[in-house]
Amino acid sequence: SHDFRGYPIPDCPYNEFYLEHSDFLSRIETREEALVASWCLTNAVPLKNGRNNKDWITIYYENLICDPRQEISRVFQRWALPIPDGIFDIVREPSSTTKEATFRLSIEKQLSKRKCFFDRDQMKRLMAVLDYFEIDCYGPGVLPRSTE
Repeated sequence: SHDFRGYPIPDCPYNEFYLEHSDFLSRIETREEALVASWCLTNAVPLKNGRNNKDWITIYYENLICDPRQEISRVFQRWALPIPDGIFDIVREPSSTTKEATFRLSIEKQLSKRKCFFDRDQMKRLMAVLDYFEIDCYGPGVLPRSTE
């Protein structure tokens, strides 16, 4: 809840990932944009890697909670392993951080909550951060775009 004072580039090992984008990061104006930029810096390398969904399987939270049977089946099929008994019974149980009423009423409503927090201009700014980092799996919709 403190005032946003710009995106600080950390002084740490491998901060060249941040320094490479220092001009863009210095123009970030809100905490939300900074959080999206941090997410992008953390996830861009594996998401954009040519070995993505070959050497590892990317699973999006949104897809997992909307269609756990399909996502889990996809993973076990790729691993050529049988699906463990009872896995679908436990996958629908919400985590302790999402056991609120919106999750119980509607998974899509839970995923759409961000639209209640951000106005059109804010969403546009957040999408601009994703665009800068060339992260195209997320857009204005609730579910990620297919990457396979």
